[in-house]
Amino acid sequence: LTCPSTHSRRAGGPLTTNQLHRGLATSAHLYYQGPSVPRTLTSTGCVGVHRNLAGSDSDFFGVDSVPTLCEIQDGRQSPEPFSLDTHGFELVDETRENPHINYFAPTELLDQYYPECEKLVSRRTGASRVIAFDHNIRAKSRKPAAEAANSRGAPAGGGGPSIQEPLITYGVHNDYTMASAPRRVEQLAAPASANDTWRGTPRLRTHQ
Repeated sequence: LTCPSTHSRRAGGPLTTNQLHRGLATSAHLYYQGPSVPRTLTSTGCVGVHRNLAGSDSDFFGVDSVPTLCEIQDGRQSPEPFSLDTHGFELVDETRENPHINYFAPTELLDQYYPECEKLVSRRTGASRVIAFDHNIRAKSRKPAAEAANSRGAPAGGGGPSIQEPLITYGVHNDYTMASAPRRVEQLAAPASANDTWRGTPRLRTHQ
């Protein structure tokens, strides 16, 4: 990812599979915070999002989203591999145990996809115990997506994330700061609340 883009080889539009394999780039506008927004690894309380009682994003505060033209390259064509320690992420060739997960079916996510993700992270990091605890489903058309999810059942006892819109204009962001990350761990150690994904599920009882 290069911003602003000064040498895009192809402007706009999605790439085809053949173009991705040839390592071509595309360009798109991504939203970054303007110069008036403080840059810090610790929480300032000046920028954030309000959540409603269902746990969904409500409205943002303290943001100054600026559209920025960026070149987006296919990371799979990088001459050097990415690593968690250096880049904060890595690309893995992984054969899925359950390649046809229905992401609108909460029970499939909790019973099949969560354990699969936990095993992958454990193998790549060497962690002796990994617990997947939450996920977001984002869809531009929220009502049809919510109906699709509800038609496939929710975890026993309620809970689980609601359908949320993509955070397009909110901008590129990191979910956790040095202050919020340990606070989130403390929250997860507390009894499950009404909108927790694990509420009433066997996985919750297993990991507590």
